[in-house]
Amino acid sequence: METPSHLTAGSDGQQVSRKVALFPFVLAALLLSQATAAQLELSELPSIPGRDTLDGVAVCVVGDRLVAAGGLSSETGTALAEVWILDEGGSIWRRTTDLPRATTHAAVASSGDLAVVVGGSSGAGGPAMVSALRLRFVEGALLYEALPDLPVAVSGAAATWMGGVLYLAGGTGPGTRESGGTSLWALNLDSQKPRWEPRAGLDGPTRLVPSLAEREGALLLFGGELAGSSGTLLGD
Repeated sequence: METPSHLTAGSDGQQVSRKVALFPFVLAALLLSQATAAQLELSELPSIPGRDTLDGVAVCVVGDRLVAAGGLSSETGTALAEVWILDEGGSIWRRTTDLPRATTHAAVASSGDLAVVVGGSSGAGGPAMVSALRLRFVEGALLYEALPDLPVAVSGAAATWMGGVLYLAGGTGPGTRESGGTSLWALNLDSQKPRWEPRAGLDGPTRLVPSLAEREGALLLFGGELAGSSGTLLGD
């Protein structure tokens, strides 16, 4: 088994994709940096109304609220623009303003009172996207702010933070590692003119919907699906 790809810098963050039934584990992942496994209490969350099973949903915490954005409908096979917020009691999903465009398999990273959704695709087999959005609540309303577009379109990537710098790794699309280009990008939101900048390429196979996390000043990229395979999952 290969060792996980390892790079300096990074920050805690999660990219979550797959089934709505995994939401309890999403919550666990988001809390692991603040509590041990013994302190965690998992509970099943309600299904999104009319959407018992979704793929490629961007799940994130914005402030103290759980948000589920976009995804791929298992009924129609089309990407969705729907955005849902879990109420404070954790019992009901409330629909809010849609994303500017239907999006599935986008990368997502949370930091304090905001989250960022990056890339993705317009549907099963659809083209990858370059867009990036910042999500945050203003007077109780979830607002979307456009960030600089990626230089290349990427779908199925993972994202995480270090301070004001957002890192994006993995995924596929024109200009990614699978196509001979870089597969690691950084966006410094603290700069006067934020822009995506390439970083050193990653070792190992090209990964779809991997996990990306910061640990003691290093970026760890692991898991996901082997790009170009028929569903081969990676365990390193």
